Formats: sequence, C-alpha cells, structure tokens
Amino acid sequence: WFILTQGLLYGIGNGIAFPAALSCAIRWIPHRKGLVSGIVTAGIGLSPLIIGPLQTLLVNPKNKPPTYEPFESSLPQEKYYDDREILANVPRLFQFQ
Repeated sequence: WFILTQGLLYGIGNGIAFPAALSCAIRWIPHRKGLVSGIVTAGIGLSPLIIGPLQTLLVNPKNKPPTYEPFESSLPQEKYYDDREILANVPRLFQFQ
C-alpha cells in the first residue's frame, strides 16, 4: 500500500505543481518561452539530486546503515533502522509501529 499511495500522491503532486510552475514562468517571460520552460523542466527533473542528499543529511547525518532484519530468511536482504537517533529525525507520519 505504501508504494501505491506514494506513487499516487507523487503523480497528483507532480501533475498539479508542474503545469502551475510552467504557466507562471511563461507568463512572466513571454518572449523567452522555450528558455523558461526548459529551466522549469530542468529544475523539476534535477530536484531529486538535491532533495535526496538533503533528506539524508537531515534524517541520518552520520549515514549509519540499517541493522534490524525482521525476517531472517528474506531474499533480498530486508533491513530497517532501529537506531533511536535516526528514528527521532523521521516524522511520525512515516513511522510504522
């Protein structure tokens, strides 16, 4: 369910944010529509390169690996974080109890 929900919310959010940002940028600079749409598209496309490391820096600043294995015979190896320091940085919405 988590993957389905995340994919659905990402698709809705991207579908709302991208056209809004693009139309605002084109209205602000109507004589450079191609340049502006390219910059907006590149900004949205390259944002994971900034957000991923920033998220790691905020949630797991010491870059500790996950250690808890809920299933000993699971393939591929499934591991989770059980370190209190890392879990304290994760919003409660994303924590499964």
